[in-house]
Amino acid sequence: MDENQKGEVSMEPEKNKSKNTGFIKRCEEYDRSQIEKIVTEGIRRLEFSAEGKVFVKPNVVFAFNTNRMGHAAYTAPPLVGAALIALSREPGIKRIDMGEKTAVGVPTRLCYKHAGYYDEVKSVRKKAGCPVKIFCMEEEKREPVFVGGKVHDVLRISKKMAKADKKVYLPKL
Repeated sequence: MDENQKGEVSMEPEKNKSKNTGFIKRCEEYDRSQIEKIVTEGIRRLEFSAEGKVFVKPNVVFAFNTNRMGHAAYTAPPLVGAALIALSREPGIKRIDMGEKTAVGVPTRLCYKHAGYYDEVKSVRKKAGCPVKIFCMEEEKREPVFVGGKVHDVLRISKKMAKADKKVYLPKL
């Protein structure tokens, strides 16, 4: 792992090892336009490509009354918006579905509301290069997917997630 003077960290795979790579770049504040540039650069440098339907999953552990509870348990809305815009402008992507199921038993739609995701997605749609939709996994139809595990070999997951041509997972930053 190397860090350069711009604060970029590149994790390139060693020859004949895993093709997993990462792209980390310093961003001093949650400015959506700055984050969008970084995400777009990451898409290019990591040679990410997708066609058709893309499923995007932010990390929403919990969001409620952010004045009292803070912003520590979900992906920041500017990162969500920047990633959705950058992905929507990629050639070949026809639709983006963003979905999640919160981890604490509170309905996801309430966490989305308190995190500001509905407003963020509404703003993104005005700039997006393809349709962008937001949904709550627990409120959608599920599709059985074979995973080949020892205990469970089939899981029932969101149909939109199961049928996506590519999946993108957003971290909690």
